[in-house]
Amino acid sequence: MPRTEVLVVLKFLAAVSPWRDRRKRMQDVFDISYVCEVVGAELDRAMMLDLARLVYPGAEREFAELLDKLDRGDPISV
Repeated sequence: MPRTEVLVVLKFLAAVSPWRDRRKRMQDVFDISYVCEVVGAELDRAMMLDLARLVYPGAEREFAELLDKLDRGDPISV
């Protein structure tokens, strides 16, 4: 079973994919939000950012921004 951090980053990858249906991307962001809400304190944020860095150049910044928005309760657009 993959670590939760890996699953969250894979959901991020799906959410930012331009080839994925918009409704599914919205669901991906909801899933990330829910996991972060439920187990957020246990997540290794540094590990997630390192994994996001492997997705594409600059992905770790976008992912960090998404996590920050979720932390603040800001609206998310897909």
